[in-house]
Amino acid sequence: MGDFLESLKRKHSALDAEIEELKASGEYRWSTENALRAGNEVSWETGEFDSNTENITEIDRDGLLIRTRRESLSGALNSGQALDKICLLEAEIEKLSRRSLALSALIVFLLVVIVLK
Repeated sequence: MGDFLESLKRKHSALDAEIEELKASGEYRWSTENALRAGNEVSWETGEFDSNTENITEIDRDGLLIRTRRESLSGALNSGQALDKICLLEAEIEKLSRRSLALSALIVFLLVVIVLK
């Protein structure tokens, strides 16, 4: 259990350092941080932070491939849902913009009518 916890500490330390470096570069983006987090997780799963550097077994490799496929599909589905929501929000914003423009024109018209009376 101690080796696992040490590996986990090394994983978190490496990730924290990468994120701090990213923030210091002035080019921080959520997507870049997410990519760093994903890479850190894969590095940990493949034993990069272990003190025991034995090669990954074929069974472990197959398990990682299955997990990668599942997570990739989940990410694609989540991205599709997010894109659908964005499209719906864009349509709502466009509708509100048109209404706002019409209301502004009506207010200007009413002000002109009031001023001319």
